[in-house]
Amino acid sequence: MEKLSISPGNKKLKNIASFSLPPVESCLFHTYCADKCYARKAYRAYPNTFKAYNRNFRIAKENLENLKNQLVGYLQTYNHNYFRIHVSGDFFSQKYLDMWKAIAKQFPKINFMGFTKCYSFDYTGMPDNMKIIFSTFESMPEGTSDKIRKKYSKPIAFAGTIKPAGDYYNDCIDDCSECKVCWHLKDKGVFFHYH
Repeated sequence: MEKLSISPGNKKLKNIASFSLPPVESCLFHTYCADKCYARKAYRAYPNTFKAYNRNFRIAKENLENLKNQLVGYLQTYNHNYFRIHVSGDFFSQKYLDMWKAIAKQFPKINFMGFTKCYSFDYTGMPDNMKIIFSTFESMPEGTSDKIRKKYSKPIAFAGTIKPAGDYYNDCIDDCSECKVCWHLKDKGVFFHYH
């Protein structure tokens, strides 16, 4: 049986663990972000990252129950209160999203957070400890972020070269362990400057 790969942290997350999938390939809606995807850099540059993300995706597509069992096994010994779903990748199906909902319900003391471009999936029944943030990009038609925010009533992340006017967006400070704002967004979103 193949074993999934979970990152114990990185430069931005510090000691917050994360589970990832391949960039673009696991993202159903990558039209507006594929050419600027930060995750593609590490995916292409580091052979172990490439292998790990592909292995995770293979396990997820072939046997979702196996993936869930391995994630649960990891989380049973996880000693932190925050977990990032997808430094790279996205929720590629409703069943996969529902698996994460079930996991979050099983571990109410861990705060889960993930970004997505899959706006039309069913996000009802989301546990309080799981935050989903809808990603938007400056390459989208003007006003798209505002339309999505109003239609779905979810926090919005906006990635671009210029922060939109107004006070809706928090600035990402590139240190999740220090900030953790994304895990607790309610009435505001977050701005990521392209780098």
